[in-house]
Amino acid sequence: MNKKSKLFISITKYLVALLFCYTAISKIIDFNNFVFQLEKSPLIPVGLGVFFGIAVILSELIASYYLFVKEKKGFYFSLFLMVSFTAYLYTIIHFSYYIPCSCGGVLEKLDWNTHIIFNLLFVVLIIASILLNTSSNEKTPT
Repeated sequence: MNKKSKLFISITKYLVALLFCYTAISKIIDFNNFVFQLEKSPLIPVGLGVFFGIAVILSELIASYYLFVKEKKGFYFSLFLMVSFTAYLYTIIHFSYYIPCSCGGVLEKLDWNTHIIFNLLFVVLIIASILLNTSSNEKTPT
């Protein structure tokens, strides 16, 4: 793998980990509001706001951890989370009568379309990192 690819993968890893840690900490700090917003969501079953709140926070922290301990798993798990969050956001925006915002931190200040673009940017960065990592592994002699 060349230096540019390694640098790109490293920068992406740090950006994704920073994003997940930042949003997880923001949600922990304002946990009651985070759960309150989740409970207003038509996609979250009634009474399961706390469960989903804890699950989301733990998922973000686990993804961040895996990026540094098991990079490949970390990227795949991060991709799963970002695609899931983006699909959830898209569904809420286009099919819900009420749009709760439970993102945390400065992300909740973004308008909905900008938020989707922001998420998709991270999806592209993660996919590019996975592909660069995969293609470099295929070229390594066995």
